[in-house]
Amino acid sequence: MTFPMSPLRRALLLLPFLAVSAVLILWRVPGAIEPPQEETRPSILIVTIDTLRADAAGRDRGTPAIAAFLQQAASYPRARTPLPLTVPALLSLFSGLLPARHGVHDNAAVLLPGQRDFPLLAEELRDAGYDTAAFTPIGVTGRHTSLDAGFVEFDGYEGGAGAAPYLQAEERVKAPLAWLAGRKGNRPYLCWVHFYDPHSPYLPYPGDDLRAGTTAGASARDLYFGEVRRTDAAFERLLAAVGEEVVVVLASDHGEGLGEHGEREHGYFAYSSTLDILLAVRAPGLPAGSEEFAPRTLCDVAPTLRELCALPPRESHGSSLLGPPVPVAVSECIFLWRAHGWGQCLTAFDGRISLVEAGPRVELFDRHSDPGETDPLAAAGHPAYAALDRALDALRLLGARGRDREFVPRMETPYAIAGRPVSNLLARPENARLVDPTSRAHLLERLDLISARAQAALLRRDSQALIGVVVELEEVAAHAPESPAPIYLIAEAQRTLGDLLSSREWRRSAARSARDAVERGYLVSPPVQLALEASRASGDIEECRLSFLLLARPGLVPDLGCLEAALEVAHLLHVGGDAEAHPRIRALLERGLGYLQEAESQARLRRWIASLPPP
Repeated sequence: MTFPMSPLRRALLLLPFLAVSAVLILWRVPGAIEPPQEETRPSILIVTIDTLRADAAGRDRGTPAIAAFLQQAASYPRARTPLPLTVPALLSLFSGLLPARHGVHDNAAVLLPGQRDFPLLAEELRDAGYDTAAFTPIGVTGRHTSLDAGFVEFDGYEGGAGAAPYLQAEERVKAPLAWLAGRKGNRPYLCWVHFYDPHSPYLPYPGDDLRAGTTAGASARDLYFGEVRRTDAAFERLLAAVGEEVVVVLASDHGEGLGEHGEREHGYFAYSSTLDILLAVRAPGLPAGSEEFAPRTLCDVAPTLRELCALPPRESHGSSLLGPPVPVAVSECIFLWRAHGWGQCLTAFDGRISLVEAGPRVELFDRHSDPGETDPLAAAGHPAYAALDRALDALRLLGARGRDREFVPRMETPYAIAGRPVSNLLARPENARLVDPTSRAHLLERLDLISARAQAALLRRDSQALIGVVVELEEVAAHAPESPAPIYLIAEAQRTLGDLLSSREWRRSAARSARDAVERGYLVSPPVQLALEASRASGDIEECRLSFLLLARPGLVPDLGCLEAALEVAHLLHVGGDAEAHPRIRALLERGLGYLQEAESQARLRRWIASLPPP
């Protein structure tokens, strides 16, 4: 349930929280630890493990290396990720900033700008004289994500035709071990190693003398925990390769649903199963074997390492682990809003009580008595509610800056197309008007299964199987009429059928479905481009005209591929007697010069403009 509050009262309540946050952004704890001199700066090993739940490793979890490390390190059992997706979470670790500030909310191929008003930790340490090297196991953490910024050596495995999709831990660990062993001189270093294994698909693990193995017939949950043990064995080798004087950070980027709250994997909702993470740091000034139950986050890592390395303090939404924590940890997950138009998921957590917002659903949980967040408290009058709600208001204010962006880039992610602004956190009344995304969990799983069948049918060029896919997607669309996602998938299947069967009717259907996806809220280029290309392939002038009219939709800013498809349709419309087609496409191309700034894009746009008849 929601609790209305006047804008004035909300603003007044927000002021104290913002003031505290502003102090914590640049605050250092005097006397907590003597800052090292530049010549004695420590070397640093950062090990991140993809998709590692907080309860999947450590003491009594069958992971002896991590358990032993926790005896040497300070650990934070209430640590959280700011977003349960890999790239934005890791950028928060390396910047100390929430996604609403660094601007990356997904695993899509979006580069951070080279000229920005905040650095990443590797850039700071490189400039301070550190050797910097990074080793990642899969393309999703490759150079296109900006995670390479500041690393002089960046070994980001991209796979390739016929290659394994990612390097398993026992293979990924070899290169960093060789790099550590081959270093010359006494310069301090930053070495980052990312392991991917606990991410789906979960593969069998043969085990070793200390760790139980798994077989192909095991349950998904057992396979998952086997992958955690596989990673533990690789972590053991890394830890043995560095001296006790090296600062070691061990963290996961996010957790895994494993079916809790209807979420098999991660990236959809904002519950503890995917937000709780493992975080432990071995460093001077942090008591070995200690546990702190305050609400720590990945944003705390960068300010901690800056302090340990005598770097200047910088803007941060975290707090150094050498001092007190930020009172409330906030997290977001807006992917389902961007892909389906469903409510955004936001969470505030004070170390015990979590406030979880999912569209119109607002729930309070006591994590001490209800660690799985299955038994909501009565929020009205609860002493923790007001502070947690103020923290979410502060997060919304931070995320409001994305509302004015004109160009929403082509965002085809590992999960789906994302068709709404990259950075836009909705106010509570706006969010409350949307569909509760947790009520659509069953449709998400069904969409995943249908998409897998569609891919298999495409590989086989099986038109009958694709027709079956269209029928299934139409059933899903009927149960989620607010979502553009199944409609866009229908359009893709119909276009493929049109190509396989040389069918004008399937191509017309594809154009209509793509237009419907735009009508339902997709404000990005792919559905518009699909509509234009399918209309043109159908040879139907009326379909071309209707698809061309999509380009005038408010808020839609076409990319280069979409503009090229529009140019071809404009020529057809001109031949068909539409006197406005060329002036309209000229205006669109000239507008593109204003926001498509790459030199190649500018050159192509100017050639296309020059090819048009004079105005």
